[in-house]
Amino acid sequence: MARLFSDTSSLFRPTDEHLSQETQAQVQLYRFLSLLGAVLTVVVDTLYAASNPEAVDPVWARLGVAGFFAALFAASYGSRIVRRHFVLGVWIGCYVFMAWFTVVATLNHFGGEYGVGVILSYAVIPTVIGLGARSVRPVFYFLGTGFLFVAVGVAEGPTPRLSPVSLFASMGTVALFEGIAIWGRLSIQEELAEREEQLRTVTENVSEGIYRSTPEDGPIYANQALAEMFGFDRPEALLQVDPATLYADSADRDRLLEKANEQNGLDGAEIEFRRNDGTTFIGLATDTVICSEDGEVEYHDGVIANITERKEQELKLEETNATLEAILANLPPGILAENPSREVIAANQGLCEVLDLPIHPDELEGRDCTKATKEMAGLFADPDGFVERIGETLSRGTTVRGEELRLDDGRVLERDFVPYELPEGEAALWLYRDVTEQRRQERELREAKERAEEASRAKSVFLTNMSHEIRTPLTSIIGFAEAIGTEVETMGDCPDEADLSQLGRFSGLIEQAGTRLLETLNGVLNLSKLEAGEMVLAHEPIDLTEKTEAATEELRPQARDAGVDLTVERPNSPVRATADEGGVQIIVQNLISNAIKYTEEGGAVWVRTYREGDQAVFEVEDTGIGMDPAAAEDLFEPFRQASEGTEQVHVGTGVGLAVTKRAVEQMEGRIDVETEKGEGTCFTVRLLGHSGEEHTDK
Repeated sequence: MARLFSDTSSLFRPTDEHLSQETQAQVQLYRFLSLLGAVLTVVVDTLYAASNPEAVDPVWARLGVAGFFAALFAASYGSRIVRRHFVLGVWIGCYVFMAWFTVVATLNHFGGEYGVGVILSYAVIPTVIGLGARSVRPVFYFLGTGFLFVAVGVAEGPTPRLSPVSLFASMGTVALFEGIAIWGRLSIQEELAEREEQLRTVTENVSEGIYRSTPEDGPIYANQALAEMFGFDRPEALLQVDPATLYADSADRDRLLEKANEQNGLDGAEIEFRRNDGTTFIGLATDTVICSEDGEVEYHDGVIANITERKEQELKLEETNATLEAILANLPPGILAENPSREVIAANQGLCEVLDLPIHPDELEGRDCTKATKEMAGLFADPDGFVERIGETLSRGTTVRGEELRLDDGRVLERDFVPYELPEGEAALWLYRDVTEQRRQERELREAKERAEEASRAKSVFLTNMSHEIRTPLTSIIGFAEAIGTEVETMGDCPDEADLSQLGRFSGLIEQAGTRLLETLNGVLNLSKLEAGEMVLAHEPIDLTEKTEAATEELRPQARDAGVDLTVERPNSPVRATADEGGVQIIVQNLISNAIKYTEEGGAVWVRTYREGDQAVFEVEDTGIGMDPAAAEDLFEPFRQASEGTEQVHVGTGVGLAVTKRAVEQMEGRIDVETEKGEGTCFTVRLLGHSGEEHTDK
């Protein structure tokens, strides 16, 4: 019978996950009451009309009130909004019913059964409202409104047959007892709700899943942690699923229930559960069986902890141990581990091979390390020193890396000592490596490095000598070329004796080629001196702005011939640097000349000096050809240019930027480049500012 009632009442319960359990229960109850109200309105009022055919009782009004309750009941199954506000809708229906019945009773002079009906309605409806109220206020509102309805009916309607004093006294008594009873019930309900909330707060703030279930229906309570454990957003959603689907194997539920009933519960049972999305996890379940007075199982209360991660960690630990054992056995270095009692707890094959021990590493485990040390000492060139150093290292208890030992057979070993903690104290790990071949290679590399350095010095000497020997005759060639050009200008009145224009062109070419060759040799000579450390650059105060403007004016004809707009952006005040005057001259001329050379006709070059903190900054920016930023660093390598080989389109040797970089570095400065192919390039040189200039003026 109880099961039949449960199945029937479940038809009235909504399944909306967004509704709380309390709201679902209220909608379930009020659906039943709204359906009952529709039926009773028709049946009872029909009986009233049948017993008193002369009574004023319009059928349309009766059916309208009943239809309101029926429509509200039907709408609650089709509209989520109606379900959300269903309780309020039923309350409104109660007011409508009370108003309608008061009107009917008034038209019938509150006679006989109509007077009783008003008092009965006035007594029943507050109870209905109280079932869904959180406080007594809605009940009092109805009691006051109902009293007002009747008062208006008595005052404005036909003379009542029932004594108004008796009517109002009865209603007042009902209101008093109804108010007190409902207030008491709500107070008890509020206290129970507070206790339930306290209990819920406890259960909702634990990481383990807590549940209560019945043998027949499965879970009837679950906390938020359990819902999330099974992949549900809310506990209500979990309670609506078939409990067998929560197990990876649906047969596990019956098996575990039987086991729990036999053992009066479960203690630490590992169970594979299934989440809502189909994935599984391992849960550690503890279950307590709650029985009725006659010994029948009523509930199972329990806790489930998700131990999937722990199980995975245990599996990983097993795998790690197996992996470490494999690594230990196959590592090239010789490994020996000892515990705080100085007993060997691990050794590998590498140790036996490095020390040329004729035993298997398993034979070393458990042996006393003090005795083993003395036995192995004879393998080393200094046996006593080997034993002493082990004692000293253990006494210090600090990590030692790369301690060199020499074996009696001439081989060289490196030894590491690593102390580590075990529960019973400090243990030690020794690693031995045969570095005989490594030492030989290091020695050969040092010798090769020394030879390379010597060759580099020889190269620098060669370049210095070569530049000096070629520079002098080239100076003479340039002088003669200038003289030829001057002479040609004065022979303009003897056209028959020489082709003056051709002679002038040749002299210009000689001068141009000689100048270019001289610049090349100067660049090579500067680079050679800088690399050899023979060019000592001073650190003295200089006016960086003045040097920059002077160099710009010298190179302005070159810019004008190339069709490039050369602009100097002057700071508010001169910028002074701590640098070498000649070095600055090399830097400024190389960077401005390069900018003009690599900027197409119609382009622009900007030259700036400014202060930045304690640095003096010189900057050259152009709208030239630019280059790939990834290759920009190579610009500072000797004999490198943005275009090289068969694709080279700009004349130059590629030593200018190399000289510039080394000069900047010797003056304790830094040079940076920002470039983009087809967009242009910006070189920024930062030198030490002169004392007192520590602000930015750009």
